[in-house]
Amino acid sequence: MRSGAISVFLTSCQICDIIKRMKEMAVGELKTHFSEVLEEVKQGEKIKIMYGRAKKPLAMIVPFEEEKKRQTENRHSGRKSNSKIQG
Repeated sequence: MRSGAISVFLTSCQICDIIKRMKEMAVGELKTHFSEVLEEVKQGEKIKIMYGRAKKPLAMIVPFEEEKKRQTENRHSGRKSNSKIQG
């Protein structure tokens, strides 16, 4: 770890709590309100997209800069990231 860096480890309960507070939206609702959703994401909101009658989690929309920052932090801490963000 870099000198002066602060490491934060969340328990699985803490992660679940964060996800529970995240806004959820069905695919159809997302299609209907896409512009409004993008405005919310620009304000820092994370949106979990739910799919099908069972409302299973399909995807998340997160602010670009937040994800870019997370990946940069992972790269510096030696953790691997699943996706490549450029910009």
